[in-house]
Amino acid sequence: MSSGATGGGGGSGYVYTAESASNYPSGCLLDARYYLANTQLIAGNLTITNPDDSVSTGHIGNGYIKIYKIQEAA
Repeated sequence: MSSGATGGGGGSGYVYTAESASNYPSGCLLDARYYLANTQLIAGNLTITNPDDSVSTGHIGNGYIKIYKIQEAA
């Protein structure tokens, strides 16, 4: 490996929603109580709001996630 090598691209994103549930393998223990709603995956070349509320295009380092509980599952 050359000394000028750089890191690879980011990983994929995935969220568990009513629409994506059918992609899970059989035997998955998650059910509708665990669906996420109003989800957003943002491409690295688009503007994002960072955890400190600053704005940037793309991101260097570890990713992050914000989850807000808006109601108790029935």
